[in-house]
Amino acid sequence: SFLALEGLHAFVTGAQGGIGQAIVKELLAAGCRVTAHDLRPATATDDNPNIFTVSGDISSEESISSAMSSAVSRFGPINILCANAGITNEQNHPNIWELPLETWEDVYRVNVRGTFLTIKHFLLAAIASQGGLSHDPDQKDAEVTELPNLAIVVTGSECGKFGQAGHAEYASGKAGLQYGLVPTVKNEIVRVNRLARINAVAPGWVNTALIGDRLDDPRELYLEAQGT
Repeated sequence: SFLALEGLHAFVTGAQGGIGQAIVKELLAAGCRVTAHDLRPATATDDNPNIFTVSGDISSEESISSAMSSAVSRFGPINILCANAGITNEQNHPNIWELPLETWEDVYRVNVRGTFLTIKHFLLAAIASQGGLSHDPDQKDAEVTELPNLAIVVTGSECGKFGQAGHAEYASGKAGLQYGLVPTVKNEIVRVNRLARINAVAPGWVNTALIGDRLDDPRELYLEAQGT
């Protein structure tokens, strides 16, 4: 195919959400073997032999490390990571002076810490599968077989660029991923694999269960669409 993804192994977090389900569907259609990871257990049994479902908490280092190991055991080395999992609460829109510390910490624990841990353990799994780093001055004689198409895609948000009134915790966390974490990993991932890459996508409003009834009001839908 045009994308040449046939036979590659992709690991998708937040796979039970609206965007996550669409990612899994597209990767399967492209010929990938997909590990679909989510905090919630899979609600339906898929008899597609190219999908493996695993549940776990991305904010727990032990949990995400175990999930990566299970994925490698099932389908072999992981080539592609879609770090898509994230949370928000569109039922409440507090100003920053009204924002509970608990809400801030809950969102950062999943969206920032969880994304960091997911990327960390994806790259550790890649290093183990390759037999080491592609560029390591301390291991000049190491035999390293680079994985093909080693790639990370992080799901950011348009509010990480433009902000979102009532959600300082979500907007600032996404900005940290898009403008801090991703550019930094871009400079480090090439030590793992010379052709490896990382990118972020920043979608606008998508009508999924995560945002509740936020877009049911035609006026609200128009305003949000214009702001994207």
